[in-house]
Amino acid sequence: MAIRGLILGFCLVNIAQILAIEPSSDTYDLIYSRAREAYSSQGWVDCVKHIKDALKDYKFYRSTLISCRRECRGKVMNENETSVSPDLENMIPFFFKIIKVSNCVRMCKQKNMPNRPDVSVHFDIEDDFEMRMPYDYLQFCHYKATKINYYTTPTLQPYCPTHQMKETCTYKRDNVKEAVAAAYTYLMADAKQDTTVQNLMFYQQFPEVDTSDFVDLERRPYQAAFIEGQENQRNGEWKEGVKLIEEAINEFIKEEEECRILCEGPYDHESFPEFINAISEHFISVLKCQNKCEGKLSILHGEKVKDFFPELYNYLQFGYYKLNDIPNAVKATASYLVLKPDDPTMLDNKQIYIKSGITPENIIPRPEALKYFTRRKQIKNILQYVTEKYVVAIDDEGEIDDSLKSIDLDSMEPLNHKRLNENHYLHIFEKYGLKIMAEPNDLFEPYRLVVDGFVGDEQCQEMINLVTLQKTVDGMKTLTVPETVEKMNVSEDYNVGLRLLLRMSGIAKQFIQKYLNHNIYHYSTKVICKDKWNGHCFLTESGKCLSEFVPEGSFQSITHLSSIPKAGGSYFAKPEEIIIRPRCGRMVLFRSTDPLGVKPFNESEMERCVLWNVFGNDPMQNEIDHLDALILLRNMDQQIMLNTSESRSQVLNDLLNQGVEVVSTEKEMLGKERFIADGLASKAECETLIDLANAGGSLGDGYDREASPHSANEYFVGLSIPGAIELVKEGTVSFDAVSLFLKLAEKGRLLVEKYLNLTKPLYFDFTHLVCRTAVDEDELDRSDLSHPIHADNCLLQPDGTCLKEVPAYIQRDYSAIIYLNGEFTGGEFIFAYPNKSEQLSMKPKCGRLVGFNAADYHGVKAVIKGQRCCLAMWYTQDPDFKELAHSQAHKILKQVKKERQESEKSSSDSGDNDSEKDQPNSSDSSTDISSKEKNTDSISNKNEEL
Repeated sequence: MAIRGLILGFCLVNIAQILAIEPSSDTYDLIYSRAREAYSSQGWVDCVKHIKDALKDYKFYRSTLISCRRECRGKVMNENETSVSPDLENMIPFFFKIIKVSNCVRMCKQKNMPNRPDVSVHFDIEDDFEMRMPYDYLQFCHYKATKINYYTTPTLQPYCPTHQMKETCTYKRDNVKEAVAAAYTYLMADAKQDTTVQNLMFYQQFPEVDTSDFVDLERRPYQAAFIEGQENQRNGEWKEGVKLIEEAINEFIKEEEECRILCEGPYDHESFPEFINAISEHFISVLKCQNKCEGKLSILHGEKVKDFFPELYNYLQFGYYKLNDIPNAVKATASYLVLKPDDPTMLDNKQIYIKSGITPENIIPRPEALKYFTRRKQIKNILQYVTEKYVVAIDDEGEIDDSLKSIDLDSMEPLNHKRLNENHYLHIFEKYGLKIMAEPNDLFEPYRLVVDGFVGDEQCQEMINLVTLQKTVDGMKTLTVPETVEKMNVSEDYNVGLRLLLRMSGIAKQFIQKYLNHNIYHYSTKVICKDKWNGHCFLTESGKCLSEFVPEGSFQSITHLSSIPKAGGSYFAKPEEIIIRPRCGRMVLFRSTDPLGVKPFNESEMERCVLWNVFGNDPMQNEIDHLDALILLRNMDQQIMLNTSESRSQVLNDLLNQGVEVVSTEKEMLGKERFIADGLASKAECETLIDLANAGGSLGDGYDREASPHSANEYFVGLSIPGAIELVKEGTVSFDAVSLFLKLAEKGRLLVEKYLNLTKPLYFDFTHLVCRTAVDEDELDRSDLSHPIHADNCLLQPDGTCLKEVPAYIQRDYSAIIYLNGEFTGGEFIFAYPNKSEQLSMKPKCGRLVGFNAADYHGVKAVIKGQRCCLAMWYTQDPDFKELAHSQAHKILKQVKKERQESEKSSSDSGDNDSEKDQPNSSDSSTDISSKEKNTDSISNKNEEL
């Protein structure tokens, strides 16, 4: 049953009069059907007429919808009425507006299309028009309608017979030209259509056809403006080029808005949902459609252009730079970075502007780019929530929607998971981030279970890195517990790897025990990697083909370490095939008698790695090596604590000698396990890290890419350790700056651990370099907080209590912040009482550290003017949550340093002239719009021509 949604918009003028179209009951879908009938019956003249009429009506109908919905929404929604309440009963004013908008749209449509039936067009026909299929019919019908009397020359080129009337020949020539234009227009929807290319090559044989006939009849204004602007820039006509690129940006935004408006159409629920579900599901369908708009418009010359909209700002910034209009060039650069925050070339450009004297807080995006980014982020956030959380409807017969049989786990979370958690006491595993995605009812067999969140990307990559060092045997690489223990003396990496291996298998065992409600024992633990599989047998997750012998009473679990979107999925073959996509941290539980297979994949996909565990009920088969490894690590930790106790005073003395001084103790700080220390970093070191944050950081990093996560009056730029390492590998940021980032973080961790005299080791949980900047420095009377009062490991309640439960980071035990500057207005750090009132405040300055218990209530006052930068660190005493990015970063930096030294030695040996190293190429690449050559003294245009 199709249920029409509330369509928004208003029309102030009669569009039919503007477009000179006579309102008719004939709709483009009906006219198109007649055209195809004429095509089938070889009525070529009628085919041409009907196709042209259908295209004309299609454009008229779309423009009418856009105008009605846009104008109505603006007219009605801007009326001043009672504010909307979250209480459904009190949302009457909001829905009254919706009713008025709906009525307005219908009146507008009836005014402009009085005889048109209000029925849905079949999606197949909509797809045809969107893909320009009518033009394919049109080109062929034009050609057949021409009916040229062919006189063939030796070169097989047809020509217009001399004995024909001139008017007739001209008409036929024009028909061929129209056929060429129609074919070319169809090709510009998808340049990979070989048949259309062959048709165009055929038309080129006609003497009356020339290059000017190859016209895209549907070329959009933003495409035309960009193509011409690109040509201007290529010719060095920078002023004209900038004007056209600006036009392309405005036209693209306009068309993207129109695309989103057209998404507000009907929706087929195929059921009778409740009121709120009907609204939600219709709205979700609208958002999914709107989310595709940018991609639909990112077409140029028939090919999809990656990041087309951001690239417009790339051309714009380069054009303004060439005109020496630096303020506008900076804004265009910032606009590009708000859309693509990790682009290394544009980050280089930003750094050049900073070095030229432009302060980071003045590098802000243009309003339309920020608005576009914010809306796009909001849509993606909602769709991500729908993917991860939204409960799938069940039909009248109690069956889950058919789409679930392909087990799209990212959009699945049945209601009875709560019951499963309660019945099996599995809620205790939420602290590890575990989330049940599918249970036996979803997977059609007992004891099948899919759980996400066992490990994060860092842990997955750490395990994969270790396994790739192993030898390939029988087409796969493996790593067992004994092998990891044996290699611990070779590298510290294997120490981390062993802890990860035991942690992952240990949590899996505990989880499965709770689920089964009885004890089980480890039979086998192994990490397995394969780079290809051709599917010649039923390959099990053990890496071997299925054999007839299967141990009775045993269970297996595999935890995916690789995320492969399109191949290599795990699958159950019976009672019907269910494919489970590989995703880092995803565990699948199953009985050994109910084997899980592996779908084929090849070298073009990434290496497929899993942690494979076998569990059973027989204690005699318990893996002794597993127990021995646990004992070994426990003894090592005890020895570390002994050494730590003995070295505490030495570490504190060393820090004191380095200029570190504790200036406020628990007494002055009005709370236990709090202190302030100065002197952790010099002025030069602070400036280096601020430069690193501004050059390498991205908007909203660490805050789900929200540029203003806590206050609309400030925007955040952040840089994590993995992000910094990637930039080092790309050569985008300074090696020494990232080394300082790690060194200062470790210095802070040591001080907190030793000064608080902790009895257990302190590990990093998360480390973040972050700057927050005031948006409007003229707004001096702000009452909002830069960071609201909160605790780092619990959820603050209105009554002042704090719940230590997920989604809070309950593993965090202590926190510390090292400040990098104090030259800003506002931004004081505050400790607070449970009622959120201020207890005391502290003014940041370069090198100052504040350390405290993660349960303490704290916040940050508004940054009124300037930029506030710091190194934020959260710590845990649970080794299972240790941030592996630090050890991975040190390893990568060591390799980068080694490569740099070898390169310098090689350069020295070859007698290179240092004075020539930074000189531009003789081709003057800095003035070439398509150049990728790096010149540290000039701004780069980052891409080849689109």
